Amino acid sequence: MENQRSRGVTIFAWLIIALSFLNLLSRVEYMYRVTSKGFPLGIGDYFYLIISIFSIIFGIFLLKLKNWARLATIVISIIVFIDVCLKVPGIVKNIQLGPIFVILLLFISVPLIFEAGVVYFFTRPTVQGQFAGK
Repeated sequence: MENQRSRGVTIFAWLIIALSFLNLLSRVEYMYRVTSKGFPLGIGDYFYLIISIFSIIFGIFLLKLKNWARLATIVISIIVFIDVCLKVPGIVKNIQLGPIFVILLLFISVPLIFEAGVVYFFTRPTVQGQFAGK
């Protein structure tokens, strides 16, 4: 009997695909802009470019209920969560308390909440069961 894909899996998979595609486009544009001005690219630029490509692929296979894609998505989300957390002190250290600080914290917390939500959602037993044997 074929497992049914829940609405939650469908929504998360499409969000991952769409957000990863937007991130890929913005990374390519940024990398083009930086290199056209003669500046070198850092390892982080390539890191997120590769993460975006893999996330699109994993998102497609989440729609097909492939368990390896669920596990890979969890791993990627944990890596991105840790990466963002490690960058926060460097980003906020020179910002004074005020409206800019609050906006910056909002921009930092949204990806953290999303990545934590992905990990939580795809580790729930009911969701894991949809990917059983695939």
